Amino acid sequence: MSLASIPALAVALLIPIGYLIWVSKRDYFETRKVRLIYVCFIWGLVAYLLAYVIQSNLIRTGILTTDQVVRFSAPILEEILKGAILFYLVRRDDFTYFVDGAIYGFTVGIGFAIVENAEYVFGNPSMAVSLALMRVLSTNLIHATASGLIGIALGYSRFERSSSRRRQLTLLLGILIAMSLHMTFNNLVSNRAPLLVAIVLGVGGGFIIYLIIRQGLKDLRGWVEEQLKREDAAITRTETVTTHEASVVQKLDTLDKVLEDFKKLFGEYKTALAREMLLAQAQMGIYKKTAEKHHDEKLRQAAEEQVTSLREKMNENRKKLGTYCMLFLRNMFPENVSPLWGQLEAILQLQKAPREAAGTGVWTALNQRVAESTLKGETK
Repeated sequence: MSLASIPALAVALLIPIGYLIWVSKRDYFETRKVRLIYVCFIWGLVAYLLAYVIQSNLIRTGILTTDQVVRFSAPILEEILKGAILFYLVRRDDFTYFVDGAIYGFTVGIGFAIVENAEYVFGNPSMAVSLALMRVLSTNLIHATASGLIGIALGYSRFERSSSRRRQLTLLLGILIAMSLHMTFNNLVSNRAPLLVAIVLGVGGGFIIYLIIRQGLKDLRGWVEEQLKREDAAITRTETVTTHEASVVQKLDTLDKVLEDFKKLFGEYKTALAREMLLAQAQMGIYKKTAEKHHDEKLRQAAEEQVTSLREKMNENRKKLGTYCMLFLRNMFPENVSPLWGQLEAILQLQKAPREAAGTGVWTALNQRVAESTLKGETK
């Protein structure tokens, strides 16, 4: 590798990874699993190698020409290979909504594009830097957008409660749109369309994925609010989730920043507990809603098990935090936006009620003595 190829290779690798990090950070509820992000990235690399072998053999044996592969075969084959892992991931118990599918699909596309970038950089050293820049602004985003669309279609079809045929049509439509986008892009580039057209398609596709993820997060916020309000309506001694529970999800995207002062006083361990508790509350609402939306009984039961597990984790973290930490958190999350103060207030009310009923509280006893003394003075 020549020295001139190093900057080009850095562009070809680091910018796509930057795309990936930025998109993965959009999942404020942390419903996707980090290890599955790695799996998707690695599958993107594998998908590229498989596509390369198959398409090289198609050209070598004369079944298709290079131009036919680029224009027609590659968009179809590559999207099938990239999407293969998504068909598995969407059937997992921890898959929540199409936001997960979008992030997994985008990751696969970036993994695929990075290997392709390296091939072009090493194959064209004289124009490596300009080629790398052009690809990260166009081709890379097309790969990520197309596989992201397949992930979104899979996510939608999983929760479609209508007929099986409609679910299949939803999925088929998503796959066809992804392939058509890829095929349109390849044909435009093959016909030497202006570079700006390729960049607009790539950046535009990436922006569409962003908008879809944004809408998905809005839907999830609605799910959390809806489900946790139901919890409030059915409050018991062991389930002290209040009406304010849902409001905290508006702060999850800046939660670490909000908890900075808490961390200075109570340390990393207590801060991690508080963060886990808030996320568990939000995730519990999401899984409760997914349990309602599932048409598959096995997946519905799996979602309900997730709810039970999250509830146990949430209550365990509350106990570990203790009353003093919970009181301090009231200043960070005002009463009108905080689930924490509402929970603490409900706990205190539940603990106070038996004492008031029995009349054994300290202040109750003092009030009774004052009343008795006053009464005696009046009778004299």
